[in-house]
Amino acid sequence: MVKVIFATLASAVVASDLSLTWSDCGAKHAKTTDVSPTTLTLGTETAITGTGTVDEDITGGTYDMELKAGGGLIDSHFTGNNCEAKSFNLPLGLGKLDWDGIACPMKAGTAKIGFHVTLASSLPAALATSDITLNAGDQNAESVLCVQLHLAKTMESTAGACSADDQSKLSDPDDIGKKAGDCGKSAYSIISGKFDHDKFNTCLTGSAGISSGCSECYAVSGDYGASNCKAACLLGWCKSGCLDCVKPVQGDLDKCTGFTSGSATPCMQSTAGACSADDQSKLADGATVGKAGSDCGLKAYNIITGAFNHDKFNSCFVDSLKIASGCSECYATNGEFAAKNCKAACLLGWCKQGCLDCSTADAPKAALDSCTGFTSGSADPCMDDIAV
Repeated sequence: MVKVIFATLASAVVASDLSLTWSDCGAKHAKTTDVSPTTLTLGTETAITGTGTVDEDITGGTYDMELKAGGGLIDSHFTGNNCEAKSFNLPLGLGKLDWDGIACPMKAGTAKIGFHVTLASSLPAALATSDITLNAGDQNAESVLCVQLHLAKTMESTAGACSADDQSKLSDPDDIGKKAGDCGKSAYSIISGKFDHDKFNTCLTGSAGISSGCSECYAVSGDYGASNCKAACLLGWCKSGCLDCVKPVQGDLDKCTGFTSGSATPCMQSTAGACSADDQSKLADGATVGKAGSDCGLKAYNIITGAFNHDKFNSCFVDSLKIASGCSECYATNGEFAAKNCKAACLLGWCKQGCLDCSTADAPKAALDSCTGFTSGSADPCMDDIAV
């Protein structure tokens, strides 16, 4: 196995800076607002600092730094105590990671968390693209940090990453939009919330016939869409809401590729929504739907990681109500909203007044109704228990 790994990785060696991009993956008690620097120089130690806000005091807990590279050949976890500094050697002599440690207790408010990375002065080409996912739980094992870092070889040509031949194959925005959308689905894990650049690039280079460097520009754009536009793109990549949502990253895409990409034509909006007439008939009773949604939500939500598993929810919800999976996904999105925003209100039961007020507030209800294509009913609040 070791020989196979080295044979795969040793095909070419690069020696340059790596670009560093990041995305916040949704912690319960914190939000990352910045990660710096934006480049990492091989052969030297680089201090990486994440800045954000935290809504509670941190007095302990643990972290897990995961490094993935080489298309999955390397997948290593580095764990420790939040409040203690610790060093880790990377596999295959690639370098080391140093966790700086949090100055515990850390007060609620603006916070900075840091670690240092030292990579070898030259890397196999297959490892020039890698991902570091940093998760941390607080003293109560609740998520207090979730940030994904993506490292890639910096572009050395001011002409961009896409050659004239690449550009000729990318001239139809509707065609490349569909191919990128399909590859994005294969690259995104709805369970972990991670976007696999290697899977995306393998898919897009195969379907579009473009170079891997050019494809990586679209992978970065796809990663943005996966992190920020899931709800807007639920009914299709070409829907107006989805296209509008990914516009902020369009300039970065064009800068990376070296040419101005065209705009896809919005596809027709379906007034029927994701739920058929048969689905709607099975969703007519608000109390039945609410209880099924709650039961399935409890199965789908991981209280330790804070992750909401759409596949588990949909499997449960489809089996319970006998509706289509596409229709069920609308309720999975609503369930994820409730899991992230209404836990305290729903502690005593899904049908308590406070829980209903939170989970069916104007914004989540409008999103649900827009997705399903009909106006969802309201369950009657159940009586609060009265101590006697």
